[in-house]
Amino acid sequence: MKKRGFLPDVVTYNILIGSLCGRGKLYLALRVMDHLLKDNCRPNVITYTILIKATIIEGGIDKAMKLLDEMLSRGLRPDVSTYNVVVKGMCKEGLLDRAFEYLSSISCKGCVADVSPYNILLKNLLKEGKWEAGESLMSDMLDKGCDPSCVTYSILICSLCRDGKIVEAENVLKGMKKRGLAPNAYCYNPLISAICKEGKVNLAIEYLNNMISDGGLPKASRCELTDADTGIAMSFASNAI
Repeated sequence: MKKRGFLPDVVTYNILIGSLCGRGKLYLALRVMDHLLKDNCRPNVITYTILIKATIIEGGIDKAMKLLDEMLSRGLRPDVSTYNVVVKGMCKEGLLDRAFEYLSSISCKGCVADVSPYNILLKNLLKEGKWEAGESLMSDMLDKGCDPSCVTYSILICSLCRDGKIVEAENVLKGMKKRGLAPNAYCYNPLISAICKEGKVNLAIEYLNNMISDGGLPKASRCELTDADTGIAMSFASNAI
């Protein structure tokens, strides 16, 4: 390409770097990055996000953070995809406190306006049963003007149902509606399944009907989803068709 007088641009380099990283060849991707810089081609946020993600997988979060620092030194501001990758990487290594501190520090600088990285950390905190930390994260998120999404509520409901806190899960669902958000199937499914396991079929049917009226999954799909949960769920879903 260069021999014919054509210099690759950052998009071309990103495609090549992404392909190499996807094949587990980070060392080659870093060489391509060196060529990019030698060609006086300016890397962008996508370039670094790809490399940070691959570095987390192959070298760990500490090495990835050095790349993030390099990115910042070039005047590039991370986007939500970058934050998601970093937070997910920290959570994968069990560094939940570090992920919490990282999100808090960057949100104080006005860098995070998207709920996605919060959702990633919230899911991992609640998976470990760290409800107090989860509540603190939610408070921090709201204080920073970041509103919870349907995904946020589905994480809360699923975690509560997993821990047998059905009443609390119902309250979260009600609170979600009060905020003007329509619950989707991912919010209803864990609640319906948990209620079925307690043998409260009539209540489960009520929530199933609510899910359908709120635009949830088609009834046939609902049967397939609940079949793996309980026989009761399969029975009432079939009768509701």
